[in-house]
Amino acid sequence: MSTPIPSGPPQRSASLAEYFRVVEPQFESALFSNASRTKLQFLTTKLPPLSKSILECRLTENADQVDLSVSIPRAPLPLPDALSSDPIWREFQAICAEWLDPSSTIHRLVKEIWIELDGAGPMPPHVPSPNLFFALNWDAGAREHLHKIARSLMRRPVPEALARSLLEVKNDVLHEVPLAHLGAMLARASDSLRLVVSRAPGAKIADYIEQIGWRDHGALVRRTMSQLQLLVDEFYFDFDVRDGVGPRVFVECFVKKPARRKERWVAFFDYLAAQGLCHPAKGKAALDWMGINRKPAAGAGGIWPASLCWGDELLGALATSVFIRDISHVKLAFEAGKLLEAKVYLSFEHGWLDRRKLLEMFRCYTATGSGADQEKKNV
Repeated sequence: MSTPIPSGPPQRSASLAEYFRVVEPQFESALFSNASRTKLQFLTTKLPPLSKSILECRLTENADQVDLSVSIPRAPLPLPDALSSDPIWREFQAICAEWLDPSSTIHRLVKEIWIELDGAGPMPPHVPSPNLFFALNWDAGAREHLHKIARSLMRRPVPEALARSLLEVKNDVLHEVPLAHLGAMLARASDSLRLVVSRAPGAKIADYIEQIGWRDHGALVRRTMSQLQLLVDEFYFDFDVRDGVGPRVFVECFVKKPARRKERWVAFFDYLAAQGLCHPAKGKAALDWMGINRKPAAGAGGIWPASLCWGDELLGALATSVFIRDISHVKLAFEAGKLLEAKVYLSFEHGWLDRRKLLEMFRCYTATGSGADQEKKNV
């Protein structure tokens, strides 16, 4: 699968709403209520046109909250007046300025910054404060500088209890598996940090969470992982630390191998439905999300972002301008012997792909059915 080329310099007046309108017709009511769609429409008008985005949807029935996450580029990012009045957004801007400074620790050790906007936040016209996540460059030595990175993320000295918990986790687990993300749930007024451990062997996740001091009541995580290893290619696991480990742990499940990928997602959603964690209509809506939006032919109508026109014209004879819609992963939440909920993370991102790469992607994404066949004819 090809990695999309970055979308380049946007127009000053553009916003994420331009990109959002392209993929919004693929929103199905099973996952996106009218209220969540209205909130997303509003939030995207306040963010720059950063197409690498994720929509976090709950899979149980009547759980309508949708959270929005956006990847921030390493570039100056002026905030609109509606955001700059919020002290947490101003702290975020200061973090971005530090990230741009070649002499800073996070310049070298943070590959990417993500912001998350909680769907449970205030209704328009208010914009929620962001939660922040650093994507770490573990191979460059982030483990040795975890305390400094945490200080930059929190914008203040790390409390003693939290520093002690970070050290214990680093010594107990992070010598074997890398830390993918370090997050601060600023919008939730929490003093804890979220740790996202990547590429963890499924058979060892229960061991790891016990090593960090989380009790696996009834060996639920251990039993669940033995079942999931038959369905899933790759696992991450997440937890909060403050003075010790928080009450919940999370397991992120990825289906990445191209062969029969959509069919394997079907099997995974069927498994979740059998556990009472996924309403069938929501699982189907998540599967239907997977696909590609191609720039309409001249005169064919349709919505396409004006901020992409410079690249479309430059690469028109060589590449096709597309938005790629995919399932990033599904996250499971565990607490005190209970499997609480499942959430699906739907991604979309713009890129310019040559025709051969695009056809390869269709072989990966599409399943039988007239809708998929028609989408392929439009390539």
